[in-house]
Amino acid sequence: MKVTAVTVTYGNRFSLVNQVIDSLLREQVDEIWVVDNNSSSISRTELIEKVNNHPKIKLISFLENLGSAGAYHEVFKKAFESTVDQFFWLIDDDNVALPGALSSLILSHSLLKDDMRSPVLYSYRGDAGKEDPIAVTTGLIKGPRPNTFCGFQLADLFQKNKKAKSNSEFTDQVKYPVISVKWGPYGGMFTNLANFKKIGLPRKEMVLYADDQEYSFRFFQNSIPQYLIYSSKLKDIDHSVGEGGGYFGAKTSLFKIFYGLRNTAYLSKKSANNILIYTINKWVFISIMGLLAVKNCLISPAIVKQRFPWIWRAMRDGEKGKLEHVFFN
Repeated sequence: MKVTAVTVTYGNRFSLVNQVIDSLLREQVDEIWVVDNNSSSISRTELIEKVNNHPKIKLISFLENLGSAGAYHEVFKKAFESTVDQFFWLIDDDNVALPGALSSLILSHSLLKDDMRSPVLYSYRGDAGKEDPIAVTTGLIKGPRPNTFCGFQLADLFQKNKKAKSNSEFTDQVKYPVISVKWGPYGGMFTNLANFKKIGLPRKEMVLYADDQEYSFRFFQNSIPQYLIYSSKLKDIDHSVGEGGGYFGAKTSLFKIFYGLRNTAYLSKKSANNILIYTINKWVFISIMGLLAVKNCLISPAIVKQRFPWIWRAMRDGEKGKLEHVFFN
């Protein structure tokens, strides 16, 4: 089994992706493709030096940041030219592979495959939100939540006051170390090239956010089994995530807000099966967004004035399925 690891990096993140590369070398992958999504000149120079010192590493560079969707679209477009059915392990540039992560995937694959189908596996990312911990402790299958809007449902308002469990509390209660899922992130995805070819290329116009959900859900739609593997662990090493200031915070990029809302609105509409519940969730979410805008008008009226039309457009375009590159003014 030949395993090629793929990681996409951007900006000034060499200090992070360097740790990821070293962890992959320790896991003894056969090859590492580092995708330079228009990194800073400093990071690019350091990446080139790293590649020159390690024959297993291949550098793929783009002159602009294509987002995760665009980068993986181009990477798999190139990979699809191969006739060798190798395996790919996709890793985010801030998720270090812990010892044994790859061997756990290989062993799990040998146990879960059958004569007709090779499964898609996902490494466990307990630091990247609650979805993985909830899945392995409660058996809740990861996948679309019908009739939500941008990930929101009215019932969420009544859950917020409940004390959230820490990841350590989840870890102590693992009951489903291997659990079926309906979708998953790019980071940690492991399967053979034939499965990727079966579902086609990522939609590069989605740019980033929820693009991996749209892509991986195609495995489910094509009856390709998917499993989350608890024993294959990745560790989050980027502690700056979550330091933004919300939809109207100066630290939060309009670029990320727009694509995040648009793409999740698109998936919400596609997965809705009860128009009444979907519409209620939609308008409660929009009302909350409006209240946030009014509140922030007192603090930063210029930011609210600039962003609210883009936020409204993002939700509208997502519902209408208008997925295209947007130029912000």
